[in-house]
Amino acid sequence: AQCAERWYWDGEQCVECHGYETTSIIFPALPIVLFPVVVLVLYKTGGADSDKWNTFKTAAAGFLFLLLNHYQVSALLQDAAVPFPREVSSLFASYQSTADPAIVFKPQCAGLKDFKSDMVKNFLMPVGIGLLVAVVFAISLLVQRLIKKPVGFDVDRTLGIYFSLMFTFFAGISAMAFVLFKCSDNPNGV
Repeated sequence: AQCAERWYWDGEQCVECHGYETTSIIFPALPIVLFPVVVLVLYKTGGADSDKWNTFKTAAAGFLFLLLNHYQVSALLQDAAVPFPREVSSLFASYQSTADPAIVFKPQCAGLKDFKSDMVKNFLMPVGIGLLVAVVFAISLLVQRLIKKPVGFDVDRTLGIYFSLMFTFFAGISAMAFVLFKCSDNPNGV
């Protein structure tokens, strides 16, 4: 379905974009600004010694990972060529942000409406995340040199953060990789 300018398709109908959503401030600028904070938090909270692995905090993190993975797979079921009742389909659609966190920022409103631009965004997302992790790593080493205190990131932990993010969203990344091979009806009804 094609929506008018400043409208986007939410899976069931055309929804109007708010004025601020159509600027490049929300997407891609806001994720680029927020992501280094996420990397810093992951670096600070991760990397526990092996004697701390058997704690409630670690068990809770593992449970949350499994729960996230469950919702990601549930969201991907929406794209299966199986007819679901409307209630089930809308329930699966509500989990979509677990498989593709970028949709929280509504990139469709920033101009990424068509298949081509969406594929480019999805292809570049892991690369962009890798570049942002590398930039945060480089800045930490620069700060370490400037203030002469051991605040620089460890290479192994930094790579662990990147690959943990890739593993966490592997279901969504895999679904994106196979979208070219998925058969569906022509959107023009032909």
